[in-house]
Amino acid sequence: DEAAAPGAPTAGKRVLLHFGAVDYRCDVWLNGTHVGGHTGGYLPFTLDITDALAPGDNELRVAVSDPTDEGRQPYGKQTLRPRQIWYTAVSGIWQTVWLEVVPALYIAGLHITPNLDKGCVSVGIALAGATAAADGGRAGVAVYDAGTLVGEGAARPDAPAVLTIPHVHPW
Repeated sequence: DEAAAPGAPTAGKRVLLHFGAVDYRCDVWLNGTHVGGHTGGYLPFTLDITDALAPGDNELRVAVSDPTDEGRQPYGKQTLRPRQIWYTAVSGIWQTVWLEVVPALYIAGLHITPNLDKGCVSVGIALAGATAAADGGRAGVAVYDAGTLVGEGAARPDAPAVLTIPHVHPW
């Protein structure tokens, strides 16, 4: 509620609205402003709703549509005309929905690629918020084995950190 108020716990931060999954097409409005949408019934998605937040109460509206077996998307065994082995169609929000407050510049995702043959690991970062690409943001990366630091470096959005790991062992 207080995201826009100076001095509030979320001042200078971003507020993300996460959906675990919505079947099938989804659009989201906050206080009358379209903040985003998603198409696909099985994947999570996140919307940054910070700029549409207002002090006090906020109104969130989520619209979901699913053409089921009349569309071209995957629909499993659901049908608008259930019979025999076909199930009644369902749609809507079917996974967890939650809010998250993050810093103005934050890590939105990681891409980790181990290479046992070369004894290294590549760690790529996806930064979001606060002009992530323009900031030249870097993220420290540390690899531990049973509590012992075995490799460290820094990753940038345009270049993953490649860390050499001594005595690599598959678990």
